[in-house]
Amino acid sequence: MNAENVFVQKWFMSKIKQDNRNFNFFSRTGDIMKETEKAYLISFEVSSLDGEWDGVKHIWVPKKCTMTEAEYKAELEEAESRFLAGCEAYDNLLAFAKQHGVKGVRSGMRKSTIEQKIREAGIACA
Repeated sequence: MNAENVFVQKWFMSKIKQDNRNFNFFSRTGDIMKETEKAYLISFEVSSLDGEWDGVKHIWVPKKCTMTEAEYKAELEEAESRFLAGCEAYDNLLAFAKQHGVKGVRSGMRKSTIEQKIREAGIACA
């Protein structure tokens, strides 16, 4: 694995952030400083919460908790496709409510609120 192409998995990055609450991490990637059979010592760019200090923090990360750049990009693309599918489903629900004349429904409402208004109008959701 190349140093620039090692990314920390999202769940493990959350654990790192929880263990280092006094720091803001700029990204899920960093330079590999050392490597053992099972882990990398990764150098992360950080700043203090108050913004007074910028620097580097070295953290051991198990190799099984890292991913390649290709895996990272695939994760981002999958998250984007899930988001777009959710937006499409929301737009379809909103269009269904407006098509059936449900009063008080507008863009920006929560999905659960739109569904509630549809039920109150006595219409079965599609």
